[in-house]
Amino acid sequence: MNLHVERSLPLAIIAIAATLLGCNKDLVAPEPLPETLATVQAAVDMVTTGQVRFEGTCAGGVPVNCPGGILAAPVFFTLTRTADSVAFVPGPNRYDFSATMSVVSPGIPITVPLVGACTLTINTAPGASPTITLTGNVTFASQTLNGPIDRVDFSNMSLTNFETEDVAITGSIACVSASFGLPFYIGQLEETFAQAASLCSVPGPTLLQPCPTTIAASRRRE
Repeated sequence: MNLHVERSLPLAIIAIAATLLGCNKDLVAPEPLPETLATVQAAVDMVTTGQVRFEGTCAGGVPVNCPGGILAAPVFFTLTRTADSVAFVPGPNRYDFSATMSVVSPGIPITVPLVGACTLTINTAPGASPTITLTGNVTFASQTLNGPIDRVDFSNMSLTNFETEDVAITGSIACVSASFGLPFYIGQLEETFAQAASLCSVPGPTLLQPCPTTIAASRRRE
């Protein structure tokens, strides 16, 4: 009898923990996600509020966040959202979202061709519009082939209202005069949001978190 009680004790602890957390989610395995507007809104909130992670790259003609040819630790952009909307589109079985926000970045190392090391900073406040708008689609999917619906994917993300005044390159005199044009900077921001483009269900009280990097190709709900 005592042996039975000892073996079942961990399960009892898990049950008590779930009760205290006020959540019925499985604490061991990810659960299917409710295919609802509320789930999509939670995903949009994660991508468009707070902070978003920026990796950078050492590839291409303009290395970003890659001082001395070595990729630096990720930096985080601060997002302050001022408006958003999410709507279900029945035909393609997807959700469309729009989020208007201000963006502020820390200084990011950037290597300018023929100039050298400079610092890139993004701040949407100085331009004619103090905010940018991110739009895109959200669909439900699975972390495993033919598995339960436990993932949401963002796609077709696009930025508008980003302006030249929102970018500053500092350092030497040559750095200050350097410019790569709006498409380059917009591309950096769109890539930043794309890095958070898949969110997965997780055990415990948290609804979503970034998917494991191994989750690359699985069933998508269109």
